[in-house]
Amino acid sequence: MAILLGLFGASFGLFHLWRSIRLRLKGRFTIGNVSKVTMIGRTPEIYVSFKNSKNRTVVFKAGGWTGINISPLYQIGSSVPVLYDPNNSSDAVIYTFDFMYLLPLAFTGLGFFFIYIGFTH
Repeated sequence: MAILLGLFGASFGLFHLWRSIRLRLKGRFTIGNVSKVTMIGRTPEIYVSFKNSKNRTVVFKAGGWTGINISPLYQIGSSVPVLYDPNNSSDAVIYTFDFMYLLPLAFTGLGFFFIYIGFTH
């Protein structure tokens, strides 16, 4: 069971890590503004708007990692760095370590830990 859990966690983490690296290599940087913050239970959903290279306004929900980002930095009207795919502007992320790398690395590490535990016990 631990091996299956580890494979799922590692796969999830590696997929999101690959997405972050791909965005970092091919993406464009801009500055966006927090346009909306809603609470789902105790977890904030942060919406960010920015102008893409074609001067169109794009609004995106800032990833699934926002539960750890309860911070005054993400108040409505706050400026945030944005990294987006120029071929698909809705594929965007707030460009900070926690949004880009923290949880993908955590899932990958925990996944490999569970795989190790599964093989050694």
